[in-house]
Amino acid sequence: MTALKTLLKRLLPAGRRLRRPLFGMFRSVQLHLDLASETLIWLGLYERETHRHLQRLASESASCVDIGAGKGELVCWWLRHFPGQAVVAVEPNPVEVEILHANVAANFPSAPAVLSVWPGFAGPGAPDRHRPLATLCAGLTDPIFIKIDIEGAEQILLENAAEFIAAHPCRLLIEVHGAAVEEACLTVLQRCGYRVEIVNFAWWRALVREHRPLAHNRWLIARRA
Repeated sequence: MTALKTLLKRLLPAGRRLRRPLFGMFRSVQLHLDLASETLIWLGLYERETHRHLQRLASESASCVDIGAGKGELVCWWLRHFPGQAVVAVEPNPVEVEILHANVAANFPSAPAVLSVWPGFAGPGAPDRHRPLATLCAGLTDPIFIKIDIEGAEQILLENAAEFIAAHPCRLLIEVHGAAVEEACLTVLQRCGYRVEIVNFAWWRALVREHRPLAHNRWLIARRA
């Protein structure tokens, strides 16, 4: 697969361009992709293990909060498939936020009124850059789908939001970064009354690798019991 990726990078135009993923759940939207670093997204293989869980949880939900929204592929997908539902995108990286807005504009002739973007962090911290989960979810319709991918800060976010999560029938997909962080997240979720499923990497990742420097890095799927 590494050889194939190298060949694709040589044959395909360089730079970030508007492309439609070939396979996977995001093939229904257009994304500005740079194939030098985002070939797996274009092929529909990036985090493919989560796709069926995302689709299942989305079908059970009435609104979406994407924490660590990145370039907005999930945001665009959600707006396409659930056009009346509110979506909150949380992303502190200004470069990523710019691409997120470009991806939304590429898929919709006018910015959807149901979308709001917070260019900061989720969880506790200085109010000019941080918003608690309860604040981000204010006014959203239950059940709320919450995706969390925040590079190790997921434990702090969940601990700070435990009261809100316990009071609402949320659906969560959480990428965990480290064994100790995962254990802490499991403890919070279980105390809040949630059933948790662990999603491991597929067997074929030995051939189709993603760049993941941490030895323990996988996903938790949670819904209230």
